[in-house]
Amino acid sequence: MKLKEFCAEFFYGSGELGARGRYVELVVDTAIILYFVGATFVPFNDWIMIIDMVIGVILIIEIAGRLIADSDRV
Repeated sequence: MKLKEFCAEFFYGSGELGARGRYVELVVDTAIILYFVGATFVPFNDWIMIIDMVIGVILIIEIAGRLIADSDRV
């Protein structure tokens, strides 16, 4: 399976991979929201900066995957 086909099925598909993709997105997005809400009550530490960078990389990967999957990128 090519990368474009995989991304299209993962993000927009109606098959088993598409369903798994939506569950993965749901879990990741929920975890990110809970982290940002919880991190507001914790004093700033180095580990917060590291987790913020990891979240940024995860979101960049998601955006790149959606760009790859979509035929009309505008």
